[in-house]
Amino acid sequence: MKQLTPRYFFHAILLAGLLIFVFDRSNACAVNISIDATGPSGFSIFAIQMDGIKSMQIQIDYDASTLQNPKVSPTGILLSRSTIQANSASLGALQINVQTNGAESLLGSGFIATLDFNLVGEDWPGKIIEAKALVTEEDGKTFLMPIAVTNPPQQKIIRPENEDEEVVSAAAAEEQIPSGSAPDKIPSESAAAPPTPDIQAEASSVKEIWAAPVSETSAAVWSVEVEKGVLDGFTALPESRLLEGLLQLIAKGIGNDIAQEPPLALSDGATPVRVILRPSIDTKGPPTLIIKGANYISFEHQDAAWILEILPHAGKQDVRVSVLHNNVVREYPLTVAPPFETHMANRSEGAPWSRFDSFVKLVNYLVRSGSPLSPSP
Repeated sequence: MKQLTPRYFFHAILLAGLLIFVFDRSNACAVNISIDATGPSGFSIFAIQMDGIKSMQIQIDYDASTLQNPKVSPTGILLSRSTIQANSASLGALQINVQTNGAESLLGSGFIATLDFNLVGEDWPGKIIEAKALVTEEDGKTFLMPIAVTNPPQQKIIRPENEDEEVVSAAAAEEQIPSGSAPDKIPSESAAAPPTPDIQAEASSVKEIWAAPVSETSAAVWSVEVEKGVLDGFTALPESRLLEGLLQLIAKGIGNDIAQEPPLALSDGATPVRVILRPSIDTKGPPTLIIKGANYISFEHQDAAWILEILPHAGKQDVRVSVLHNNVVREYPLTVAPPFETHMANRSEGAPWSRFDSFVKLVNYLVRSGSPLSPSP
């Protein structure tokens, strides 16, 4: 029989609180819909917590001087349970009617459709003026709700002189480093020696901070083990249960010896994250750590645990803490996402909506809606 540890009870209580937060339908407007620009004339439509919805009439008013001929492309999360009709007969207005099939109702959270326009002219992006939805629940209750709209930056479009030339920002290039790869200066399995103080100084120059000196007592080969994080589990979830699955993954945590507070955070440049380490084996002193994607704030011993406080780099999506012990580098990905506006601004124009886009959207929703996962004000 599995031992019921304090950590187990904490996760059980956290999960219960999260599910109450999500499924409390005392507020009729539990569903949340947003429209976000994916380029000068493209948008994505995202819905959170559609359980129990029988129909939706989405009304979108757009600037006809910049946008024309809207095309709606629903995704599987709607197609499998409903009939969708789009009416764009009136210039500057689009209506999307979603009606569920038979006795079924809508389920889950996620990306539900793309919205693509023809751009009038080439110099200025398009703009959605206003959007709202008339929602009917399975008990017949109907309510009108506003839809949050994020338009593309309303500034003149600057195009590269060579249209075939790919433009990649420095931040985007950094994120193309394969996830889970070890820092360049940590010996791989084919290396012959552990890190040295000289390498430590070089690592600091690329903002990878060592929280304690590296032991020089062993000359054995080092190996790297990467723990699966919340995002790894999120990519495998079924499309219809993204929010509930994300909450369960966060409540489960990222490892037996490590915890994150708050359990999820935005890399807004102002929100610190604490990493609590309770090594299952005696490290005989402070553990050796490597920090990736964040600035070091403090490192101290409290209540039989090591407490590391860091500040994720603004807009960063990959923040990791590695623990070095017994010739093993164990890497833990933290649950951190960039602010949604920053993410969309750095996103490749015209790229299809991805599971990572949904992850960022839902993390931002949970943090900004004041869920139990959010930092205390």
